Amino acid sequence: MQLRVKATSKIIKPKEIVDKAFEAQGFTKKMKKNYPYYQLRIKDNSTRMSYELQIPIQEFIRNEKTFCKIQEITIHPKTIVKRTQHVPKEILTAAKEKVREVFSYLD
Repeated sequence: MQLRVKATSKIIKPKEIVDKAFEAQGFTKKMKKNYPYYQLRIKDNSTRMSYELQIPIQEFIRNEKTFCKIQEITIHPKTIVKRTQHVPKEILTAAKEKVREVFSYLD
């Protein structure tokens, strides 16, 4: 499921700044087939389901410095069996708030 927060493609910052902002908010950096992304697990205590918020980034070099560009954000249930399950509104709201928090440091 795509999570639309705001025009994320306009956020281009040095890699060090992006790494610090995401780490400070509890995200971990992962790699999937040479594509880096930030991941945050959100747990719904009422249903005991876990959801994974993923924010892929595109890294590129400009003027001998590495920059990051935020890509399309996704959220989905962590268990494979439930991948097609609907993500509750409360989880989407929490995910959007967390993403806005990180983006406020990057603006």
